[in-house]
Amino acid sequence: MATGSRRPRGRRAGVRALAAVAWTTLAAGLAAAQGTDADALAPRAELIVRATCTGASARWDPAQRLVVTDVTLAVDEVVAGRAPATLRLAEPGGVLPERNFGMLVPHAARFVPGEESVLLLARDAGGRLRVLGGVRGQMRVVRDRARGAPTVGGADWSAVRARLAAGAARGTGRR
Repeated sequence: MATGSRRPRGRRAGVRALAAVAWTTLAAGLAAAQGTDADALAPRAELIVRATCTGASARWDPAQRLVVTDVTLAVDEVVAGRAPATLRLAEPGGVLPERNFGMLVPHAARFVPGEESVLLLARDAGGRLRVLGGVRGQMRVVRDRARGAPTVGGADWSAVRARLAAGAARGTGRR
């Protein structure tokens, strides 16, 4: 085998892996901007809200034998369903710094205190409210720098809200 001009396989594989991650991230961002996942999930949602995370704390759940993150959310606006002013969820995954241990659940919704999200929620088999479809049921809200108005995936919040409300109305009879 000649040496010199050929790159090591490890580096080439690393570049391919990085390109695949970038493409996947771009595709996910485009899908979120278009609202395809949320539009498909809205008819199945029991509750759709725009909320701000006020707290997130991971713990070990011995019954399920996994790390869960308890999330507290201040409800800013209800799009569909009925919600109290404060919601509490338990999502799989999280980090336990005192144990130097963490668990990443790739498709689970993730919450950061202070961050605003639009959430599509439904009850699981145990009756607990959960983010429907994991990350597919969570859309980050970004404030427009000029006006301070909320946007979701680059779209104006009022347009997204109307689309989600219409989707939820289509599913009302199937819950």
